Amino acid sequence: MSSGNSPPRTIVLSFAIALLIAVATIGAAACDDANSPAVSQPTYEILKTENALPEPVARTRQAILAAARSGDLAALNRVLQMNELKPILGPEPVKDPVAHWKAASADGEGHSVLAALIEVLEADGVRVSGGGTEDTYVWPAFAELPLDGLTPAQTVEIYRLGKAEAVKQMIAAKTYTYYRVAIGKDGTWHAFTRRK
Repeated sequence: MSSGNSPPRTIVLSFAIALLIAVATIGAAACDDANSPAVSQPTYEILKTENALPEPVARTRQAILAAARSGDLAALNRVLQMNELKPILGPEPVKDPVAHWKAASADGEGHSVLAALIEVLEADGVRVSGGGTEDTYVWPAFAELPLDGLTPAQTVEIYRLGKAEAVKQMIAAKTYTYYRVAIGKDGTWHAFTRRK
């Protein structure tokens, strides 16, 4: 017989059963977490030569370069129109790419933007893999990699992009803020943007 201050046996048994169920549930969840695949983080491979590119990526890159070298914004727009989905050109949707590039250029005609596009695509690129997405090829590599701890060769490479003062500020801030081009593994041109 229980004393006046002790809880009834049924309450004690109910509490013990509930505690055992809770422990079993937590243990099963922990096992599920341990057995579930971890979310992969993106990996980066710097590309030194065009030979490292899949054929669709190389074809799109060459088409963009040829259009930029022609000095004709309409030619670049034709490359853009080859995509089923239009590339991202800025933080907001762009209705008229030619007008957008002219407005963004130093000379008002888009020539400085075309020059920047050539500079970027002739720099080392990077293949971004994993993270639950298909491979993406990005130029320049600095757009995806941290700018702290650059080697002397990488420092020379980054100074080829844009004005020296702007590059110096990027290195000091450890943040890339110049133009960036992204092409998908299937050759789709995903982006041509400038980070602010």
